[in-house]
Amino acid sequence: MIKKIIKSNKKIYNFLFPVYIKLKSIRNWKIIKKHYYEIVYKISDFVNCKKIFYIGVPVHKNLGDLAQYICIKNWLAEYYPEYKVVEIVDSVVLSNYKNFRNYLKKIIKKDDIFVFQSGYITTDIANYEGEYTHRILLKRFKNKFIVFPQTINFSSEKESNKSSRAYKKNNNYTFLAR
Repeated sequence: MIKKIIKSNKKIYNFLFPVYIKLKSIRNWKIIKKHYYEIVYKISDFVNCKKIFYIGVPVHKNLGDLAQYICIKNWLAEYYPEYKVVEIVDSVVLSNYKNFRNYLKKIIKKDDIFVFQSGYITTDIANYEGEYTHRILLKRFKNKFIVFPQTINFSSEKESNKSSRAYKKNNNYTFLAR
């Protein structure tokens, strides 16, 4: 009920949402910290390799998302066999744990690619973390981006426009919809 009231009042929502993100990061800091170190360790193995940064890999037990994850991994292996895949959960990028975004900026090369998990990620309704992670990375990097959306759904024109502006900042953005 409270969530519905907050979402219906855009001023309150816009004020509280950044606070919510910070509180969620604090609550999940142990999990974020674990994922951060796994990612950094993996990247250190691939310093001189072409890399695909697979963003938004599922860390939950939704079988549909896990099936899409397997399909994307197989697709990447078939079409980008010379690349090493680094899996990154949204929360590490979104929380910017240990200045992760700056770390990425330092190690990324122009041939590296960003791939986003499919599913309900191009939205500000359910999995807002996926869409906000898109925006953050698209504004920061000019590398090739590949997104496999399943559903595109925004609750407000304002949020849709924010995403549209972020997508327009990168001319190397491929949106593969089924």
